[in-house]
Amino acid sequence: MASNIYFQRKRDIDIDYKQEYTHYINLEKMGQIIYSILGYPHRATSGKSRIFDKHYSLVYRNSEIDFTKCPEYVKKYYEIKNVYISLKYDVTDQKLFYILYILYNTTKKYKNLEELVECFEEQISNYKHTKDISDSRKLILLLFKERVDKELI
Repeated sequence: MASNIYFQRKRDIDIDYKQEYTHYINLEKMGQIIYSILGYPHRATSGKSRIFDKHYSLVYRNSEIDFTKCPEYVKKYYEIKNVYISLKYDVTDQKLFYILYILYNTTKKYKNLEELVECFEEQISNYKHTKDISDSRKLILLLFKERVDKELI
């Protein structure tokens, strides 16, 4: 079954515009998705340059990842993005990476993606740090990730 996803391997390679794609993803974003699912959503954006350097083996040579599921991960990424838009929350890649992480690692049952997004957004809102920090800063903290693990996984 064709996935109808364009995987851009290198930056300067153009899309075949004769072919219609439902989704587009570059290798960097795919690496961030895999890195998140493996348990590092808090590092996926701030450490993205390390995905192709220090963490290359962890991401691309990991026996825990079934690479045949990459099209599923990409479709889910875009599905989560659409849920965020429909619920009128601010959409960031970091949030999408966290939802993917929770979705593929949780033992809890969520009725749907909307419920999961609502639960996650509640965790962001309720998280208090010693300093007043933005939501985006919360998402890169190990302590926030540990809270997500405790509450949502």
